[in-house]
Amino acid sequence: METAATDLTKELRAKGYRLTPQRQFVLQAVASLDHATPEAICEEVRRTARGVNLSTVYRTLELLEELGLVTHTADYGFETDVRHLAVFGNCAECAAELRQQSACD
Repeated sequence: METAATDLTKELRAKGYRLTPQRQFVLQAVASLDHATPEAICEEVRRTARGVNLSTVYRTLELLEELGLVTHTADYGFETDVRHLAVFGNCAECAAELRQQSACD
């Protein structure tokens, strides 16, 4: 576990990135949990650093994925949690403006 965190730390630094305390906590959690969700990683991090929030975990995981240090899987072997839902759209004013622009094109 400690070796995995150390390896991730070395890779991050070798690629020119700073090792902030938040990143260190996330790296340690990733190494100790192996296969885990961002929420589980955040829960693990908060055992030590209460101030780290889920968005910090997601940003760190995105960076680690871009650098090829972690991977994530989607649509295979996971269970959906329908309590979490994201809906994207526009407010009424913006939607009306977009419809007007589309009509003019």
